Amino acid sequence: MAKITIEGSLTPSARLARGERRDVQDSDEVRKFVADGFAVVVNEETGEVEAPPAPEPAKPPAKSASRDDWAEFLAEHTDVVTEGRTRDQLVGDYEVWLETHDAPAADED
Repeated sequence: MAKITIEGSLTPSARLARGERRDVQDSDEVRKFVADGFAVVVNEETGEVEAPPAPEPAKPPAKSASRDDWAEFLAEHTDVVTEGRTRDQLVGDYEVWLETHDAPAADED
């Protein structure tokens, strides 16, 4: 595995102080530590902190999920108004919302 340099972020951690840099083996554990916000990856060539990865998009309910499930999801993750809308209308509203926003859609299984 390759080595990477990480730097302690603003989020406190007993394993790495804020601003402290450490060379570590790139592993799933280190990537989770970074994903959890405790550290950031430092670019080896420039010494600058790399931009954190984009958060995983919220996975929408199945298209066959209940109207209440869709309304709850849309209320939590979008600005779509759900009052008085059927499930099919909510699904359509979400698809329109995705087209007009930069949020990537989660992979549907």
